[in-house]
Amino acid sequence: MISITSFFFSRDYFRGMKFTFTFLFCVAFAPIFAQEISIVEVENVALGGLQSFVHAEYADNVIVFGGRLDGLHRRQPFATFDIAGHNTGIQIWNTTTNSVNTYSTANFADSLEEQIHSTNANFTQDGEFLLVAGGYGYSAIAGDHVTFPRLIVFHLPTLIAALESNASLDESIVFQSHHADFAVTGGKLVKMDNLFYLIGGHRFDGRYNPMGPDHGPGFSQVYTNAIRRFEWSPNNGLNLLSQWTDANLLHRRDFNVLAGFNPATQQQNISIYSGVFQLNNDIPYLNALEVSPQEFHEVPDFAQYYNHYHCGSFGLYNAQNQKMAHYFFGGIAQYYDSLGVLVQDNNVPFVKTVAKVEQDVNGVWSEHLLPLQLPDYLGAGSEFIPAHDVTTYDNGVIQFDSNWANQDSILMGYLYGGIKSTAKNIFWDNEGDLSIAAPTLFAVYLHPNSSNGVMNNQSLNGWQMQVYPNPFNESIYLVLDLKSNTMVKVEWFDLQGKLIETSLFENQSVGKHEYVFNEKSHWIGGTYLMTVTAEGKSFTQRIIFDD
Repeated sequence: MISITSFFFSRDYFRGMKFTFTFLFCVAFAPIFAQEISIVEVENVALGGLQSFVHAEYADNVIVFGGRLDGLHRRQPFATFDIAGHNTGIQIWNTTTNSVNTYSTANFADSLEEQIHSTNANFTQDGEFLLVAGGYGYSAIAGDHVTFPRLIVFHLPTLIAALESNASLDESIVFQSHHADFAVTGGKLVKMDNLFYLIGGHRFDGRYNPMGPDHGPGFSQVYTNAIRRFEWSPNNGLNLLSQWTDANLLHRRDFNVLAGFNPATQQQNISIYSGVFQLNNDIPYLNALEVSPQEFHEVPDFAQYYNHYHCGSFGLYNAQNQKMAHYFFGGIAQYYDSLGVLVQDNNVPFVKTVAKVEQDVNGVWSEHLLPLQLPDYLGAGSEFIPAHDVTTYDNGVIQFDSNWANQDSILMGYLYGGIKSTAKNIFWDNEGDLSIAAPTLFAVYLHPNSSNGVMNNQSLNGWQMQVYPNPFNESIYLVLDLKSNTMVKVEWFDLQGKLIETSLFENQSVGKHEYVFNEKSHWIGGTYLMTVTAEGKSFTQRIIFDD
């Protein structure tokens, strides 16, 4: 997986993956000058290269710590997640003057300092407080790499003052709680109303080894399969609540989890997107989950095909038109667009994709590809930092302002850091020089009078539908995850709408099915339409037959 925001890959993940599978998906791009989102590189801010870090904002300061100074973790156990790559300082960026100061953590207690240096910790900000749980890194106290079993809460103005005066860290600055529930890396910590939710992730102890725990350096890895809930306040301290568990839906990590609002109820919710690895297959999940204060459930009739691993992202809620939008910048995904073709690559490459998922008042979630790409293979392990003067709700979601209609562009915030890769797939060739921690900082602008994302219709079919390989010249496979007992009809048409062939599959049961279609040698090479009908709905996929 690329995790610990580098990501952990298992050996089996790469077996039998010699082919790149392709979808053809019809798109038409709007002019580049009318983009919904644009980015501009910001220069002369000396933050340096960093990925998988913690950040918080106070006044006009951005506080950054933890994470890695190198790129994608190397595959050799002696080199991966080495101590030299730890970020051992705390950086404070003043967004008004653009000055950056780095402060030592030498005055911190050893146990606290080790966790501050960790990577892929779970964090969220609550007003003047920054909550940090877990994280993975080397512990001199334990004599090994560990996931830290601790929740730390910083009071940001006091922390800044202590760093600037080189003071020691005492109880007025930090709250700590040691508990195994906080030993999580690759999960996400999100606030909803008055509760905190530590979602998914895993506990990883020992030195990473892509050949598995029984070959060379050993390690242990346990997914939480859980949403761990708790209360915390400066007056009442910590109160652990019952956790929600699901070994199927919550068995995921290294994903995007974003606070939001349910447009129908106007109530706060949490959206859980993609993540890895599927229980029976070493590829990302395509489904999404919605969390409310009462429960969580799988989002019906939705699949996310872009931006599967953690990347810089943000939420924007428009209360006037009752739409919730989440924007995603690059990272790593099983799919990417190439000139209108949705390419499926089971090696799960680095991508340049910028996309959004929109949730409407009718409960429909849809994915939209924006006519914008990042300039390089960027985004994995990056973070979005909201602009100081945008208005946010108390869960961190940016509030859409109706006055924006009179403006051409609004600064939403900044996309900083992450892994910059030299190619789509580098893991098995990675000797340490094929990727870096990106030093790039981009200003992210919203153009409120433009909305030109191209809807990925396949995101709406509800079947987690996959068709591969495409183009094909011998056999082509169709994968569906049916929600009810039904008949499946597959019809093939030419581009003039003439029916060529029909296949019927009677009495199909609930669950995942794979259908194979052979013997197309009598066809003429070119583009065809495959229409799949089941459960009272139809979806049409463009297919290329290469004879």
